[in-house]
Amino acid sequence: MKPTNSSLGAAIHAGNLLPFEQYLTQSRNAKEVALHWDINVINQNLGQRTNTRGALNLNNPARRMVGEMASGISMAVQIIAPREKTQSHAHSFWHIYIVVSGQGEVFIDEKENMKIQSGDVIYIPAWSHHQFINPHNDAPLMLYAMQNLPAMAEMGTLMRKESNDVTNIYSE
Repeated sequence: MKPTNSSLGAAIHAGNLLPFEQYLTQSRNAKEVALHWDINVINQNLGQRTNTRGALNLNNPARRMVGEMASGISMAVQIIAPREKTQSHAHSFWHIYIVVSGQGEVFIDEKENMKIQSGDVIYIPAWSHHQFINPHNDAPLMLYAMQNLPAMAEMGTLMRKESNDVTNIYSE
């Protein structure tokens, strides 16, 4: 791209023009293949607890963006060990949680804790503070989390808020 001068003094790069038919042709993607994540392999990897969040991303290796399962959407599996809880936080993307196994509580936007159990589905809108709690002594709480995190990252609007600090997670 060739830089042009702007009235603000900074260089602005000129964009390209494409005939619309060429744009449509270049925008085509190959048909994706179906994928399967075996629960035994998931459980084995979660059991290794190689990270502090107790979570794994279910990654589609055919997607252009790392972490995507489908266009703009990612999915993770998270284990909250007995007597543990997640840190309360909010961010610019939404979550849909599915409780796979166990029982616990979820705290959303300073409201009363909601009891959750296997089979429950929880929607957490963007910028809603949330925290999961596993008060039990013996059974882990296992969650699937679907989110539009890749879409936010793609737009450069991936942000996280803990306490009163908002962090832009976007990197140049």
